[in-house]
Amino acid sequence: MLFNRLETMKESAQEISSSTSQVRGPSAVATELGLLPDRIDPDVDMDLNRGDPYVVMLELIEKQFDGDMELSTFEECLRYIYGTKAYIMFTVDKLVQNMTKQMQLLVSDTKSNTLINLFEDNKKRHDQSSVRSHIMYQLHANSTIGYDEPTYRMDY
Repeated sequence: MLFNRLETMKESAQEISSSTSQVRGPSAVATELGLLPDRIDPDVDMDLNRGDPYVVMLELIEKQFDGDMELSTFEECLRYIYGTKAYIMFTVDKLVQNMTKQMQLLVSDTKSNTLINLFEDNKKRHDQSSVRSHIMYQLHANSTIGYDEPTYRMDY
């Protein structure tokens, strides 16, 4: 999910950079009518119009993760750079937090560690294509997690 979001934003950044008709930032008419602020939050100490929009976004994400930037300011800066396409990055902090929790659970759970070791050992063997090796692998996995639990095999 994280990779897909970052890839989408990178593609959007390339569109923004290559488009000569699309100027980053608020419309002059919208600002003149008072629909948009003249300037982004004064706490933002970086030029949002410089260079590659993707690199600027990564810097904003880093500031937000470090706690140097409020979530509302982060969202406002992304909207300034990417317009309506920015919404997919608004919850990137929660996504990374959930991914971290899942990884911590995976690393700390003994059954998960046993299954990971079993998977790695099975990948090292050269007879992976035989039916017998698949059945043995499934029996070992079932003995680890229990025979009443559903198991799935994934090949890549």
